[in-house]
Amino acid sequence: MFDIFSRTLTVRRTQLEQDEDFIMRPSVTEYIEIRAIIQTADAEILQALPEGYRTTELYVVFTDTRLRASLINLANADVVLMDNEEYQVIKIQNWIDSPCSNNHYEALISKIKGGL
Repeated sequence: MFDIFSRTLTVRRTQLEQDEDFIMRPSVTEYIEIRAIIQTADAEILQALPEGYRTTELYVVFTDTRLRASLINLANADVVLMDNEEYQVIKIQNWIDSPCSNNHYEALISKIKGGL
């Protein structure tokens, strides 16, 4: 990845465990640091998202670190901490072993309302 354009970000990752009632609950939270390039999401990306995401602040993150995302169950997706704001990882594109690009992941992040 192009280190001159990248910056260090903190990612909050929460592991889920099943309790005795078979309900998934947060158990362990860890913080990891990643190197990433940040870009604002363009109109083409916005059009492909469900309508509710089109009104939030969205960014595209390019990183060598595999992040966890979920459009269906946001409880277990990674949270990127950037400029004192929290952003939920909602979509991942894997570009590892792609013949036409550098090995990386492309993550779409959405601002969490009422975050930090």
